[in-house]
Amino acid sequence: RITSGDLVCPPTKEMENTGKVVVYEGTYLALTGYAVSFNYLEEYLRLNKPALSSTHEVWTFWTAFHQFAGDRKSKNQLKYLELLVVNANGVFQCSTNRHVCEVSGLAAIGSGAYFALGAAAAFLQKGCSAAEVAAKAVEIACMFDSGSGLPVRTFVIGEN
Repeated sequence: RITSGDLVCPPTKEMENTGKVVVYEGTYLALTGYAVSFNYLEEYLRLNKPALSSTHEVWTFWTAFHQFAGDRKSKNQLKYLELLVVNANGVFQCSTNRHVCEVSGLAAIGSGAYFALGAAAAFLQKGCSAAEVAAKAVEIACMFDSGSGLPVRTFVIGEN
């Protein structure tokens, strides 16, 4: 779960909102920060239809989204934004300072990320499935980070 409150919006024709994760054209976007940021994210995606298949495309989107969101809210709120972009082309982690990198291993964002990564590494060694690792990692992070919360929803990419 991404922290800083819950946001549930009805799905639109272009994208599905699954709580704190937006599904846009086969891409899962998980955003941290203030809940209003999800409204801005959905609005930006609807208006701009960005390509998100490479590090450069994700960086171009992330930079433009920061400008878009900054025009609509306090610049102070932008410092809490982190984004995880997951699709068939890769996993891209976007930081608050607009750095974007493609992740080849485990990835987590938000205030409980370090706890989740440590727990995920341990459960991965035990042979758990990806969905089990993700759920257990967030549960552990919630035990140690007051900004993380349950319930956990997992999404498995590429399964039918």
